[in-house]
Amino acid sequence: MPFARYYDPIALVSIGTQPVAFSRGFGMNMRITIERSMDHVPDKCSVSIEGLDPVRSLAMGAAFRTAVVPTPVTVQLGYDSFPVACFTGFLESFRANVPNGPALWTHATAGDAPTEFENAKLPPMSTAGLTPADMIAQAIARLGLIAHPTVAAVVAGANPVAQSPFTAVGVRLATDLLDEACRTLRCRWWVRDGMVHMSRNGLPDPAALAVVIAPNAPGPAFPGVPLVSEPTFGGGGLISATTFLDPGFVPGGQAVYQGVRWRVEHVIHSLETRSTNPWTSQIVGRTL
Repeated sequence: MPFARYYDPIALVSIGTQPVAFSRGFGMNMRITIERSMDHVPDKCSVSIEGLDPVRSLAMGAAFRTAVVPTPVTVQLGYDSFPVACFTGFLESFRANVPNGPALWTHATAGDAPTEFENAKLPPMSTAGLTPADMIAQAIARLGLIAHPTVAAVVAGANPVAQSPFTAVGVRLATDLLDEACRTLRCRWWVRDGMVHMSRNGLPDPAALAVVIAPNAPGPAFPGVPLVSEPTFGGGGLISATTFLDPGFVPGGQAVYQGVRWRVEHVIHSLETRSTNPWTSQIVGRTL
């Protein structure tokens, strides 16, 4: 990242075992929105496909309704026949052959955490005697997620006093354990692609590469992701911008604009494959 040029976009979507593609101006018309954030909720993806073969669409729906395990959904986006993983999750809703004018549309939504995430309750318990690492391990197991390497890095880099056994606090949900652990370790947690990520308060995810945003200026093109609209600035170091779509913008990652670094806290990737409008990433973050 960034791509050598933001031209000839490509989109590869897989719902269960069924692939749907758009490349070099050919393929299915798809509307895709991926919303990712550092909030304590799974990221979401919606995919609408125009003109999908009705038999194939119905087969997708039947597989979703009868599956005994979650139906995987993956989205890869990019340019010049170079797709990059942008979303990995599980199907949450599916509607086949929905009329819209003269066309039939297939609609699917997905989240990047198991369904247990929404109602992962714990038996009545106290955090007394548990270290933050113990609490994190129990919560992740109950939520059906996997710990990203950033979790171990945050725990290892914490003050030794903060890694000692916890005082008594009553918890009801598995996410409460993560909240209490992060309060002690002074960090944030969020979910991405079925994994729990963590970063120290105010710092970016060290595992995510910084993405350079190219300024709109006359003369030769600057390297980086082209802007669609000029950035806006708010209080508390808040900054938002809309650029050409780049999967490199991820929650907790870094963006660089005119030498200023900021941590990405929220991003929405959106596109319509057969539209003449650019595929975009709407980013919100805070300066470091």
